[in-house]
Amino acid sequence: MEALQALHGLIGRAYHHRQEEEEDVPTFEDRLPAETIQGIQQLMTRALAWNPTTYSLDLACELCWSIEGLQACLPSTATDTANMQQLTQRTSQLPFQILRNAISWNEILPSLDTLLHAIPFSNDQIITRHGTAVQERRGTAWLVQSESGIGALAYSGKLMTPKPMPELVEQVMHRVEEKIGVLGTSFDCALCNHYADATAACKFHTDPEHGSHWDRTTVVVAAGSDRKFAFKPIPSITTWQEWDDTAPSTLQQEEASNTAAVTHLFAGDLVVMTDTCNDDFYHAVHAGRNNDPRISLVFKRAIERGGTKGHGLAGQGRRRRRRVQTTAKSTAEGNNYTNNSKSRHRQRRQSLSNTRKKKTRRS
Repeated sequence: MEALQALHGLIGRAYHHRQEEEEDVPTFEDRLPAETIQGIQQLMTRALAWNPTTYSLDLACELCWSIEGLQACLPSTATDTANMQQLTQRTSQLPFQILRNAISWNEILPSLDTLLHAIPFSNDQIITRHGTAVQERRGTAWLVQSESGIGALAYSGKLMTPKPMPELVEQVMHRVEEKIGVLGTSFDCALCNHYADATAACKFHTDPEHGSHWDRTTVVVAAGSDRKFAFKPIPSITTWQEWDDTAPSTLQQEEASNTAAVTHLFAGDLVVMTDTCNDDFYHAVHAGRNNDPRISLVFKRAIERGGTKGHGLAGQGRRRRRRVQTTAKSTAEGNNYTNNSKSRHRQRRQSLSNTRKKKTRRS
């Protein structure tokens, strides 16, 4: 298993490096010695020789992702054995999947700098799960389609103001829709992340408010450096076992351990999260192996709620409206009190003046 994962990392990096240099990507496989390709094929065949049900579901995911990643780079190694079909069927029950080499950045993006300059990234202060305020190491931006009426994105104690979606990002979004077969429904907003160096990462977390503010289907695509990406069940909510109908009883205890399933994620790979993924599973982006930058685009669709989409901007929410109403009411009451006080003061002054006049006449 570890050998296949490491091999996927090496072949994937070589493949994408060649893709950046040349338009004729298929020549990558032709440049490898026949013995190397044959050895990779034998390693995959050996791994699949075992009954797929002997692997716990997290390991089955890692095996499936590694083989599919290698086959995407080396089409001649593709295999359609019964065990591979069973492995794919077993992992397809999960509310997430990874599609390899789905987006060809060469057809869209001249360079990563082009995308970096098109997106208005900023590094903000966020609140961690433990209530600590920290400065984000990754840059973020919240982009929405023009005239969509989508408001802010709320997470980690901050409200992200929507910015117009650049044409380049919208072009990528439509490519993603085509790849995952979105019919009748489309994305209309994107959370963008800039991992400037190896230290910028994202710990295990869930994306909030899916099913209430945002549609449950969300897709991540990245450009630039590769990273390890992971899923793991949320403790006390679910286990691998609950998603595995074919697991023998001998694996039940192992699958209840909530270990993470990890894979290499390369530029153009898609991570598709659906249904209860963000209710049942954490996901994470590991730190980088070098300081090469990475940009990820997380495409979403806003759900209309009572005529609004997303969150109100700072100063436009319900709490703010209540504060404004309360302030206005207090101001009005204060003005009334002031006016009444002035009126009473004038009355007292007039009464005192009349009293003095009466005393003057008597004298």
